Amino acid sequence: MYFRSNDLRELCYTCPTRDCCFCKQLLNIYPAELGAHTVKYPALTAKQYLYHQGDMNHELFVLREGWIMLTRLSDGGKRQVFRSVLPGEILGFQQYLQGPAIYSAIALLDSVVCMIPNFVGLCSTQPELALSLASAEA
Repeated sequence: MYFRSNDLRELCYTCPTRDCCFCKQLLNIYPAELGAHTVKYPALTAKQYLYHQGDMNHELFVLREGWIMLTRLSDGGKRQVFRSVLPGEILGFQQYLQGPAIYSAIALLDSVVCMIPNFVGLCSTQPELALSLASAEA
């Protein structure tokens, strides 16, 4: 299920997390550049997974609404909580963007995320966005 808007800019400008460093930089991209990397807004219900440990993700996510928990399974099969994600925080960013996810993301509450597909491609044309992400994650 997707939370949709006809106008990406309108939806972004009404977002409560629009002033975070990364989102602010994303809003500065020209519409034609961003159009090639269409942002989608998946809506998750509580206890629904956004992605699982081991999945191959090429997307970057920003939590718009809700609360998400990042977990991983240990070698012994026990679930370990990595961290909680609150609105405005980034998910899916890891050391190897082209590798498998190192943790699972599960919604604790009904949630909406901003999904930015092909983030590596977007950074190749907008290097300042990569710097913004680095500073947001530092």
